[in-house]
Amino acid sequence: MPLLAYCLAEARDEISFPQAGVQGMPLRSVRSGNLECLVSDFETSSVAGRAPIKDAALEFNRTLQDLLKQSTIVPFRFPTVLADENELLEFLTEHAAEYEATLARLRGTVQIDIRVEMPDSESTTKPSGTEYLRSREARYDALQEIAAEFRRAGNEWVRQWRDRDTARGLRCSALLGREHVNAFLAAAKQLKLPQGCNARVSGPWPPAEFVKEK
Repeated sequence: MPLLAYCLAEARDEISFPQAGVQGMPLRSVRSGNLECLVSDFETSSVAGRAPIKDAALEFNRTLQDLLKQSTIVPFRFPTVLADENELLEFLTEHAAEYEATLARLRGTVQIDIRVEMPDSESTTKPSGTEYLRSREARYDALQEIAAEFRRAGNEWVRQWRDRDTARGLRCSALLGREHVNAFLAAAKQLKLPQGCNARVSGPWPPAEFVKEK
């Protein structure tokens, strides 16, 4: 039966697995060298359709959150499906050095996400092309300044920072030692945001945005 891959961890860690993962299937560990991959059997035909896929994705993320409480993990995208254990072992062998280095670099860390959104300015008249571009530039600058405020608030604890544009604003990700999460969240909560700006802080999450070095 095909396997659903959840995440990678360092094999030296003692991890207590949840009893079941997606589709209620038992979870098990596949080890290769210094890597440990969490998997479960997966029947792809049983998640056909939008609602089953959404439910399965929620189960997948709940499993990752349980594991994150115990160890640093590198998550796979849902659904990452392999034909069988042999294919998984081949993958782990081929990418062993890369993932071992990544897990060592990220050891003890988690990710906090900040989504910053600001609506476009409302106007009763259609702006000219120049006015539109100026408005967009001013909005972008305002979003960047708000993101910078969050980064400065957590500067003492933030190891790395990434941000990228979204359809409605910016998504920022902060890499922290897990021992500093509460301090960062408390500092972020104290920030005063401009009128009309919305910011949502969430996490901790697996440090997925920092798997690839830039």
